[in-house]
Order: sequence, then C-alpha cells, then structure tokens
Amino acid sequence: MDLANIPADPTRDTDITPELWEIRRERGIEFLAEGLGRVFDIKRWKKLVEYGDDEKLGRWVKNSDYNDKLPIQGEADEGYVSPFGIPPGVPEYYYLEPTPSDQIVLNPQLEQNPGWPLN
Repeated sequence: MDLANIPADPTRDTDITPELWEIRRERGIEFLAEGLGRVFDIKRWKKLVEYGDDEKLGRWVKNSDYNDKLPIQGEADEGYVSPFGIPPGVPEYYYLEPTPSDQIVLNPQLEQNPGWPLN
C-alpha cells in the first residue's frame, strides 16, 4: 500500500483516517475472496449501527404498474421499492456473541453474556 497515494473515497467513514479506511477496505476484500463475512470486524469496530442502518432500496417503480402492492419508500405512489423499511437499530448486546449453552453446562462459573437469553 502506497500511503502517499491513497485514493479519495467519497464513501469513507469520516471518523476513520484515510489510511485506516484503506486497510479496512482491503481487509473486507480479502474476507470476500475467502468466503468470510465482515460482521466480526464491524462488531469489533463498534460500527454495526453506522454501517448497517441504511434502508435497502430496490428499483424505481410506479406502484400502479404493480397493482399498488409494492412497499415504496415514504409510502409514495412511485419511487424506490423499500422491501424491509428502515432498520429498527442494533441492540447493544449484538456486539457480544452468546456464550454457548454447552459451555455453561460444562463450567457453571460461566455466565451468559448480557442481553442473551439462557437456553
């Protein structure tokens, strides 16, 4: 990586330096190539809300062309399809994985992470 020539990325998280953003971007590409997800990195960076709270939008349509059955962003007559709506947010406990129940059985001194139910 050439630190002197890092390209300007208009999608960069402004809380992150361009150098760190480039490292994280490259790491995401490597994970994708290896068939792994980035969720563990995003959790570690405490960015689930910021990187996952965007409304996912589909095509621009006229709802009348589809018998007014599609969920359109802002409940308009035409616009982008919004199949899932605005995400409700991320509970704080999502940043921790649940402790496996079989491990709690093996070691009674272990406790479930806060927010996760005991199974």
